[in-house]
Amino acid sequence: MSSVNMELVAQMADVSIATVSRVINSPERVAAATRERVLAVMRQLGYRYNAVAGGLSRQQTKTLGVIVPTIVNPIFAESTRGIQAVAQANGYALLTGITDYSADEEARLVETFGQHRVDGLLVTSSHVESPELIAAQRAGTPVVLTYSSRLRSPLPLVGVDNAAAAANAVGHLLRLGHRRIAMLAGSFGISDRSFARYQGYTAALAAFGVTVDAMLLAEVPYTLEGGLNGVQRLLALDERPTAIFCSNDLLASVALRAVLDVGLAVPTDLSIIGFDDSPLAAFMNPRLTTVYQPAYEMGRRACELLLRIIGGEQPLEQRIILPTELRVRETTAPPQAL
Repeated sequence: MSSVNMELVAQMADVSIATVSRVINSPERVAAATRERVLAVMRQLGYRYNAVAGGLSRQQTKTLGVIVPTIVNPIFAESTRGIQAVAQANGYALLTGITDYSADEEARLVETFGQHRVDGLLVTSSHVESPELIAAQRAGTPVVLTYSSRLRSPLPLVGVDNAAAAANAVGHLLRLGHRRIAMLAGSFGISDRSFARYQGYTAALAAFGVTVDAMLLAEVPYTLEGGLNGVQRLLALDERPTAIFCSNDLLASVALRAVLDVGLAVPTDLSIIGFDDSPLAAFMNPRLTTVYQPAYEMGRRACELLLRIIGGEQPLEQRIILPTELRVRETTAPPQAL
């Protein structure tokens, strides 16, 4: 209906044209009752706002780019849900890309999203000092990192203290009496998060006077096959570990299956601990002890921070570190022989 325009919506809703514009572009700035009245009129008239044309007139497209390393790990789906909730409430659409932990693919996505003139980027990066991300920021496309806690990063971020959380998890195993503790770690070269968790692992061992044994580290690709190969190598050691700390729940689930498949009992023969507290962790058999990180909240807070920057603010807090929690369930217990 070509005769339906913003002026007619304003007239029928008994508000100003500016109010209609705010409902479209900044709905959080409009009282709920007024916002609903305007939206009801828009539905009644079949009014469809041309977001692209309107955005380009303001040098905005009302789209955000979201870059994650994988969708196999449900933790990234949770953070993306948090991002979407805030974006949708503020009239933004999302473009989502998956890197498969490839720095080259990440760079290509940053360039592609730049060509689509996204208003900002939310990135779980393999390389938090990526020159492409820094260049995008300098060129005027705000960037916020998720899941990172690298304080020397020049980019704003929302994450958790991976090293401290890992140290707490490994400390739990040490307090139970374990001393031969292995780590099944995602490749350090593609995940600063995995390396930070390794630093926490070694720090906890040092705090208890336990020497780090290089043979107890299995650094593997973030794949099911890579995880399986890593666990099998650890189990084949002449003196196998009594516990395995895994750098995420996906690897922990592989470790659990592999240990059970060779006839060992968890946690009687070997304890396993994960990281993420993904939705399935509490439903594994036995239920997985793991580190909870607030993925949904992380996405929500990151998107809020990005929108504030897009809006011209310079928030004082641009490195937000959220709390974690060790959730002890059924896969950890004292070793059999102390």
